[in-house]
Amino acid sequence: METRREKSIRDLLEQYFDAISNADVVKLKTIFHPNASMYGYLGDQVVVGTPEIFYADLNSKPSMIKQNIKCTCVVDSIQVISNTATASILVDNFYGVATVNDSFHLIKFDNEWKIVCKTFTTL
Repeated sequence: METRREKSIRDLLEQYFDAISNADVVKLKTIFHPNASMYGYLGDQVVVGTPEIFYADLNSKPSMIKQNIKCTCVVDSIQVISNTATASILVDNFYGVATVNDSFHLIKFDNEWKIVCKTFTTL
C-alpha cells in the first residue's frame, strides 16, 4: 500500500511528465529546485550541468502534445526516507524517438518536494 509520502512523490512525477509532455518549462522550474543538477546521456553524448539545457531543448520545438506524439510514462520506483527520496521513471516514445530512464533525488523543502538531481539515459 502506498504511503502518503510516496503518493506525494508520485503526484510530483505525474506533474513532471505532464510538464515535459506540454513543454511547460515554467511548471518544470517549480518542480526542480533552483540549484538542481542534471547528468546523463543523450545517445553517446554526456550531459553534465543544470536542467537549463533540458529547458532549452523543450523550448526549441513544439511540445509532444502539439505534435500528437503518444508518449507514456511508468513510475518504476519510489523510496522515501524522512525528508529525502529517490524515484525513477521510464518514459517511452519521448519526442517519438527515444525511451528514457530518469532517476531522481528529491528533498522536501518547506513541506514541498523538489527534484534536486536528475540522472538519465536514453535506452
